[in-house]
This record gives sequence, structure tokens and C-alpha cells, in this order.
Amino acid sequence: MVSTSGKIIIYGTSITQGGCVSRPEIVYSNILSRKLGMEFINLGFSGNGKGEPELAHLINEISDVKMNYLEAEPSRHQAEEALFLV
Repeated sequence: MVSTSGKIIIYGTSITQGGCVSRPEIVYSNILSRKLGMEFINLGFSGNGKGEPELAHLINEISDVKMNYLEAEPSRHQAEEALFLV
């Protein structure tokens, strides 16, 4: 049997935040939380999930964490923006 204790931390950009959903209950972290019966902490920042070291240190201070999930893929808009900076 799998333990449902502990928290799952999700960090990322607008996809993680749920920036394009019509209702909060259909954000993927909320769906997973209901299905797995676990607490999810959604740290999605639309356009700003840039992996700052300061935020990593804060995430590390959260107690009873079972898993960290990092959305490392930028949104299409961010990727296009980055091309203009080169």
C-alpha cells in the first residue's frame, strides 16, 4: 500500500499555475490531489517560474515533503522571448 502522507510540491510557470483553466478545480495539481488523496502545494508563477535559487531554498524549508516536481520546460511565449535576447 502506498502512503498518502507528505506533501507534493509543484513548481513551474503558467501551466502549473493553471493560468488557462476556466475553473480552479481543473488545475492539474488539484486533480491529482483529489485522485491521490494527498496535499499538493502549487508554486506556479505565470511567466516567472525561472528556477531562482532563493525560491529553491524556501521550498527546501517546507516540512514533510514526499516529492518535488519542477516544470522545467518554458512556455512557448517564454521560449520565443529568449530567442530575441540572443
